[in-house]
Amino acid sequence: MNTATMTATPEPDGSRYGIKPPWRIDEKRFWYLLEVLPPCKWRRMSDGESFHISERLSGSIVTWAVRIGSDYFELQDDEHKPHAELVAACRAVTP
Repeated sequence: MNTATMTATPEPDGSRYGIKPPWRIDEKRFWYLLEVLPPCKWRRMSDGESFHISERLSGSIVTWAVRIGSDYFELQDDEHKPHAELVAACRAVTP
């Protein structure tokens, strides 16, 4: 094992743990994510809808799906991320 390449701290963008910022998806992908495994933390509020699939990617990192109006997003983040923060992150990538 090469200890020179090991790091004890996460990368600033969270990529070491599989965190990925939101990207646009289509409605078909959104429904696939909703139906492939039981959804967790499903929220339907006035500002949008969010849920994550029950399968963990790594530790507490999960795949989230977010709908804001007719715009759909996917991201990978902590399972404890609040709905409001998910929506805000997705709005930040909306032109």
